[in-house]
Amino acid sequence: ENLDKMKAQRNGCKAGQAIDSANISDNAKDDLFGAVLHIRKTCVEFDRAIGAPNRHAKVAAILAPPDRNEADAASPPRDERSDEERQRQATSAMMAVEGWLGHADNASMHAVKLHCLDEPDLDVRDVEGLLLGLHCILDGIAGRKIAVRSRA
Repeated sequence: ENLDKMKAQRNGCKAGQAIDSANISDNAKDDLFGAVLHIRKTCVEFDRAIGAPNRHAKVAAILAPPDRNEADAASPPRDERSDEERQRQATSAMMAVEGWLGHADNASMHAVKLHCLDEPDLDVRDVEGLLLGLHCILDGIAGRKIAVRSRA
């Protein structure tokens, strides 16, 4: 059981480890880490749509082309949207994430952006703030009315 917990994807970054250290159910931990992944995916798509460089360096081996270029059933479908449509949708998704985070206090917003986007390998000092911000993201993803989460 402990080995399965150690192998969990969320233990691959400091934000996930902070989530894992929280005294909540495993399902809630999975949901919160799903919010982290949503933020990261949205940001990457937005950066690509506006032509921004990658936020983090890649290893040279990743940049090497594979031996063959093949597609199989596990490959993602081809994106046939126009560049304008892709940019508009990526901007809309990024603004939605920013709006959802706006329901948390400033320290929580900072914790989410710092540990999910800017410095994923930095130890989380404000675990409570990170969790508050991620709960706002979860509400937004689920389409629920977002409750204001503040430690005032």
